[in-house]
Amino acid sequence: MAPGIAMRRFLSIRILLPAVTSLMTLALVVIFALYGFQARQRESAAQRIPLVVDASYDLFEAIQAIRLERGAVNTVLPEVADASALKEIAQLRERSGMALDSALRKLATLDAPGIDVDIAQLNNARTALIRMRAQVDPLLPQPHENYVEVRKRWISTVDPVVDAIDGLSFRLENTLSEADAFVAQMIG
Repeated sequence: MAPGIAMRRFLSIRILLPAVTSLMTLALVVIFALYGFQARQRESAAQRIPLVVDASYDLFEAIQAIRLERGAVNTVLPEVADASALKEIAQLRERSGMALDSALRKLATLDAPGIDVDIAQLNNARTALIRMRAQVDPLLPQPHENYVEVRKRWISTVDPVVDAIDGLSFRLENTLSEADAFVAQMIG
């Protein structure tokens, strides 16, 4: 067979059409696979968004209640707390405890870099706050002359809890901004 005939046979429509069609099909399959992989990643990120938002709302509720409790205790310390003040402090503690527990349950399922460290800091600060509450509670219903020292210790124990919640909230905000910039902008 002559070289020109072999070249014409190779370039014939009978050979070229299936070869080009196969290459185009392979290219489309690769492109669709890449799009499918990206869609799966975005779906996974989008499914985390409601969890992060719910946990953020719980953290906001907790920090608000803790700050109000801090103020209520500071107000009561120089005086004798009446029943309504003690009830208000108890309600604020209950609100903050429930909100923190709810947030921590939600965050236990979230896989975000560094979140374990933030949760550990929050738990440590919360444990210290619980111990401090046990020291402060007996002082509330009675007059206390050295309330300035107690107030300093109280504030220095509450502040790390507030800071830990702020740090965790910031971490969650970063998680959202990595997941979807649009949603992070709406929330932030």
